[in-house]
Amino acid sequence: MRRPLRSDEARAVANLAIDLGDPGRMAKARRLHRGNNVGTVDIGPGIAETTVADPSGEVFDVTVTVEAPARPGDAPGAPDVVSECTCPDAGDICTHGLAGILGIAEEIEANGRLLAIWAGGVTNDDLVPVEIASDGSTSDFLAGNWSKAPTIPPMTPLHLDHEPELIVDEVDAGPVVVDARGAIKRGLSRYRARP
Repeated sequence: MRRPLRSDEARAVANLAIDLGDPGRMAKARRLHRGNNVGTVDIGPGIAETTVADPSGEVFDVTVTVEAPARPGDAPGAPDVVSECTCPDAGDICTHGLAGILGIAEEIEANGRLLAIWAGGVTNDDLVPVEIASDGSTSDFLAGNWSKAPTIPPMTPLHLDHEPELIVDEVDAGPVVVDARGAIKRGLSRYRARP
């Protein structure tokens, strides 16, 4: 039995299938998905490929392509998604394509980063974490061997006149960055070397 989708990202992709399909095809797609008829889903930048088996045992190849990348973290809209299937169904999107989208949602439930790759068209290399330099060794910090808190270089105050890119959703993000820096400094000051 399939587990219910809990993440917002996975539910948004499942809702995409609902938006694309009619109720009859969607009910059949859910039965295919619940019956483990959707094969392994391969997700790449802007494209997802899988196989879907019919109850008769015939297997069809399904490709779901995102034509217009969504904002990172957002699911694409119904007009931006195209599904191709090797089945003879001539509709806009077949039952196998809808089941494939449900399979994509399940993969995104397991690994939320896949949404940015599939819907945003970014590569996995774009999602590699950036290493931050510090005065001490990170492994020393994780092992609890710090003799003092790492030095945090002074920051210049942020001003909207000079940094217009700091406005997020019409809110100045500058104070948030300054507050976060202070919280980090206070948190690190509690760590001391173990005897």
